[in-house]
Amino acid sequence: MEYNENGEKIEIKDANDEAGMKSAIEAFWAKIDADKGEMQELHDSIEEHKNAVLEKQEAQNEILHEIEDNQLAVE
Repeated sequence: MEYNENGEKIEIKDANDEAGMKSAIEAFWAKIDADKGEMQELHDSIEEHKNAVLEKQEAQNEILHEIEDNQLAVE
């Protein structure tokens, strides 16, 4: 990671730069956590919409059954 979660550039001087490496690792995990949170929000949103569609389909099926029952009653 070149930048931390604040958008500041991470400077790593060399392979022995412990502070720079620590900052890069922390930025990496912060990005992973942020991405996981975003994916969870998207998943929750999809589930909510899926449930709403299923509820509408159930209502539609009830109406269709009422129509069928009414047609049979008329015949």
